[in-house]
Amino acid sequence: MLDLHDQLMYSNFAEAYAYNNQALNLAQNLNDKVLMSRAFGNKGNEYFDEADLDKALYYYLKSSDLIDIEEQPLIMALNFSNMANVFALKGDYPTSMEYAYRAIALCKKSPTGLNLKCHTRANLAESYVSLQQFEKAEYLLKLNVKELKTIVSPTVKAMTLSNLGTVYRHKKKNDIAINYIQGALQETEPFGLNYFIASACANLSDLYLLDNRPKLGLPFARRAHHLSMLNEDAQVQTIACRNMARIFLHLGQLDSAHHYVKYALSIAQNKGIQTLQPLVLRTYSAVLKKLKQYQPSLEALKQARMISDSIFSDDTKAESTNRLEAFSVLEAQQNLDQYYAGRLNKVKWWKYIMMITVGLVFLIGLGIYSLYRQRQAANKILTQKGIDIDTQRKLLLDLNQIKDQLFAAIARDLRAPLQSIQSVLANLNQSSKSFTQSQESVILVQLHQQTVRTITLMEDLLFTARVQMQYYQPLRQEFQLKSLTDELDKNLRLLNDGSLAPIIYHIPEDLYLYGDLTMLKMALRNLFLIMVHRPDQLAFPISLSAWRTEEGVTIRLADVQEIDAVARLTQNLTYSKPYWDISLIKTFIESYGGKLNACPEGKGYDIVVPGLA
Repeated sequence: MLDLHDQLMYSNFAEAYAYNNQALNLAQNLNDKVLMSRAFGNKGNEYFDEADLDKALYYYLKSSDLIDIEEQPLIMALNFSNMANVFALKGDYPTSMEYAYRAIALCKKSPTGLNLKCHTRANLAESYVSLQQFEKAEYLLKLNVKELKTIVSPTVKAMTLSNLGTVYRHKKKNDIAINYIQGALQETEPFGLNYFIASACANLSDLYLLDNRPKLGLPFARRAHHLSMLNEDAQVQTIACRNMARIFLHLGQLDSAHHYVKYALSIAQNKGIQTLQPLVLRTYSAVLKKLKQYQPSLEALKQARMISDSIFSDDTKAESTNRLEAFSVLEAQQNLDQYYAGRLNKVKWWKYIMMITVGLVFLIGLGIYSLYRQRQAANKILTQKGIDIDTQRKLLLDLNQIKDQLFAAIARDLRAPLQSIQSVLANLNQSSKSFTQSQESVILVQLHQQTVRTITLMEDLLFTARVQMQYYQPLRQEFQLKSLTDELDKNLRLLNDGSLAPIIYHIPEDLYLYGDLTMLKMALRNLFLIMVHRPDQLAFPISLSAWRTEEGVTIRLADVQEIDAVARLTQNLTYSKPYWDISLIKTFIESYGGKLNACPEGKGYDIVVPGLA
């Protein structure tokens, strides 16, 4: 029901207020304070239209008492705006402006308060017009024009345009004023907003009269009078009747002029509309003067001046100016593009802009520096990764080279014993006669030697593959070095086909080691094979000796050069290269804490391995 009232309040007053009375009864039964507050506010509007200002103020105050200003700022703002209108009609402009500015401040707290804020500003501008402060009124109305671009509100737009017309009328710019008020009519007529239509017609009639076109103004004055009677709008009735009296006075129809001015005066006095009484009294004085009633005319003029001096005093104008200046400062702080903000705070805001600009430049510089540092750190990481990748690449190349050497040696050496075994077996298969015992012994020895060589090569291959694939886990244990060299000697004798140099052992029986026996045995065997197959050199006997040192146990494989040169064995160049490369042997020895060094004389190698603690 309250919504129906809001929809009909500017087109059908009687029906709108009927709905409001029903809503008020229902809200009181429900004891809903918010709904009661809205209904009491609408009740105050009903009495305001009838120009019963005291009752209107009573209901506005009653509506305000029912709600909390923090919980319902928009309803409270509406009550303050309405009370501002009451005090304006009473001629109490300081109180009116106080309520108006409080209403505008409350509207800013609500996201839906823009329409009411513009409505209140339009009424406030009307008060400044009454106080003859037209520049201030124009400032407020132009704020409305700017903000009305974002909302659709024909009522507020019509009020704003109509009041702008009034401002330009007082600036003697009648053509501009007429255009504004005709624009207000165009906004309201499609919606049947009789209240605003009546007000606009009254203003148009006044403008045509000032423009010395009273006959054009008379129809608008009659229409304003008619609509205000239907709406029971005492304020517009007073203005319309006064304008009709002025028109008839201008046309020389003194009786009609006297009738309408008396009617207008009675409404203004009976309803207590103080702000309109000086205007009506001046028109009444002019009519009486034309009727040659000079004394009553003079008394009416004195009364008009007295009321005008009491309402529009210098103190009132000064206070209204101070309020607007305070309001302008507040508006300037909240909205930079406002007119007065640019004039009052131009230097201040330029400083703010410069500070913000400097801050932004600083932040941008800081961001660029941060990006530079991040890029620098990323480049360092990438450089380090590149170095790591290059190191890994070199290591991989070395490992691949070792693998290639190993596989190449095994591919050559593994073929020879297998071919020998194959040849022996073929002879056995093809021979139709039985072999003698000596022949069988030779064949079995050859077969055994080639088998041992093949197994040794396979062991080296499998062991190296396990180490390279990281499947081999070194087995550290205590063992006697003498037992390891005995087993090595036995293994080398099986590998010897007559081309290997003999080994002279100098190994103490009480020397024990702690390490990987298998890896050390393979390292010693392959190191021996490397020494006896050095190219372009005579093969000396090899000395294998060991002794304790501070670092552990040193095992030396070296040439024995003290024997007669005749006794030297020449190297059998038909035998293939050794199985392991020296770099691979060094890698295996160092993997469990040992070292491989060349002898001081350069005739052999020293292996340093951890001893038994």
